[in-house]
Amino acid sequence: MEEIIAVADSERERVELLAADGAHSTLHARAVAVTAGNADELIHDAPAEVTRTTADYEQSAIILSMRTERDIGDRAFERFTPEGPLAVLPGVDGQCAVVWVRTAQSIQSLGSAMDTRESEQLRAALQDDFGYRLGRILSVEKKAVYPLRMTHSTTQACRRIAILGAGAHTVHPVAAQGFNLGLRDVATLAHSLGCLRYEKESRQLTHILAQWSQARAADSSSVVRATDILARGFLRHWKILAPLRKASFLSLSLCPPWRRMLLRRYLQLGQPLNEPPLPVPDLPASK
Repeated sequence: MEEIIAVADSERERVELLAADGAHSTLHARAVAVTAGNADELIHDAPAEVTRTTADYEQSAIILSMRTERDIGDRAFERFTPEGPLAVLPGVDGQCAVVWVRTAQSIQSLGSAMDTRESEQLRAALQDDFGYRLGRILSVEKKAVYPLRMTHSTTQACRRIAILGAGAHTVHPVAAQGFNLGLRDVATLAHSLGCLRYEKESRQLTHILAQWSQARAADSSSVVRATDILARGFLRHWKILAPLRKASFLSLSLCPPWRRMLLRRYLQLGQPLNEPPLPVPDLPASK
């Protein structure tokens, strides 16, 4: 499959996709799911209501793998540094996967260390931020660097085009909710498409996607808003915020019911996935 460079609803019961194959071939589909982060650029002639809220955190996430003296096992760690959160997760072949958030200015200060895959300067800086919970960091390999921005689409459906995952919203990794939010987009979309009754009824498809978008609005808006508040709380270095943050984390550590409540809320454990009501009303047959 060639890279798709444009998606357009043709208003003729199909969606047109323009492929980057040199000849700009046109493909056709009854519906399309757009998950690319540049969805607003891909979708041509989108209605005026399909708009995006954006914010630049002036931070980047450095993606690394590292080896440590002690095995991480099945544990995960998160540190909250003055630069931003640092997450260390189990990786493959005994390595640790690292997501290390730093400000743009801090990344510039690392200089040439960011230009090579392995760097002693990078290893020392990571050791300072993470500490010695897993002993000494033996080696570090940089994988990628991603600028951090918040984006949030006002709607997730544009006629027969569904916008989901990174195409609809990107969030700060401070609460590790972006992937979960995308999974819920996929699960509820699959549920909604299972409601189709008439294979050739395109108006019902448009109606179902609009209903799905409305059902996703509350969940996506609350997650985007909560992570944005958390991210901005760590970006501000007001003296009063430091003890408040420490008190909040201490309260969570000492109160398991609060932890379970947060897990159930943001992982939606045991909760319905904001699915649209069933069955979908019958629509009059098109002439």
